[in-house]
Amino acid sequence: MKMTFNSVLITTKKNHYKRLKFNGINVLDSIEKKQKQAYARDWAISQCLDQSARLLWLTPSQADSGYFVSLTLPPRFHKSTFETANTEINKHLNSIKKDADRANITWLGVYKIHGHKDETPHLHIIYYVNDRDRDRLNQIFFKYFQNEEERYEQNSSINQSIWNFDGCLRYLFKDHGEPNVRIGFIGLRRDIKKVWHSLYTCDFRNKSLSYLSDDRIWMFRKLIRKTSIDDYVEHIPGYTLFVIRGFRDSRINALADRCTDISKTDFADAYSYLIGMWKYLNPEESVFKVEKPRKNETKRSYYDDFGYIYLYSNQEGIMPESFYWECELSRGQPPPVQGEE
Repeated sequence: MKMTFNSVLITTKKNHYKRLKFNGINVLDSIEKKQKQAYARDWAISQCLDQSARLLWLTPSQADSGYFVSLTLPPRFHKSTFETANTEINKHLNSIKKDADRANITWLGVYKIHGHKDETPHLHIIYYVNDRDRDRLNQIFFKYFQNEEERYEQNSSINQSIWNFDGCLRYLFKDHGEPNVRIGFIGLRRDIKKVWHSLYTCDFRNKSLSYLSDDRIWMFRKLIRKTSIDDYVEHIPGYTLFVIRGFRDSRINALADRCTDISKTDFADAYSYLIGMWKYLNPEESVFKVEKPRKNETKRSYYDDFGYIYLYSNQEGIMPESFYWECELSRGQPPPVQGEE
């Protein structure tokens, strides 16, 4: 009954949004455009995550992808409210992450929480972990989803290797953007979606990018164009998350730093895979300073007793009404004159 009510409500909303127009564009088209952008963003992050996991040796080999597991709540939650079941499955997912951290298990993943036909939510995870830690991670899965351990013993397909990553990801994303469907990432920085969106839309002044240098932003813009088959064979799209320090684990982020000796890190086993990434991101001569993404060629000029002073239009504290206030508060403020307090 509730599913029928929701479908009727969605249809009513769509018809209403079609009639609302702003600047010649109806609200429904605007919403659908944002949903497509969100889908493309999450798809791109997932593709780069898959390639990064292969570089980190969190897959059986560089030619293989990760694993896919489905986890459901015990039958009693099928009789409970959606809110109760949703709270429970989110609590279990967070507990799995915490236990894996305590066990010092390095893993990455893409997850989706969505409902059965009766709206009881269940969990799908594409996950990456090295062979020696996979059994320990599975024990943590079954600690919080004990009913799935019995099912796994009878049917191993609920936790299996992925042989077609694109097909598996399409299955995961088939209801992307629908109500009560949540897709997220495991092992990436908390604001990865916002960072990616700001970089892709060239919103370089967004606060989420304050930790990135111009060189790293320029490198990201170069890497997202690497989409050919040869690029994927060489796992170049996997470099993207390294260059924007997109991982939650600082040890992984440090692998792309010029001063890092990969052979002395916890990922030395993957040295032969990671050294190519390190050399690509740290060339002897920087070739990424051709474009300064945060610079804006449009300048404002102000006349003072000592001549013209030029400031970038995107500089902090710029307001056309008051020059002296800007001089005091802008980041481009010159050093004080000798003897000036």
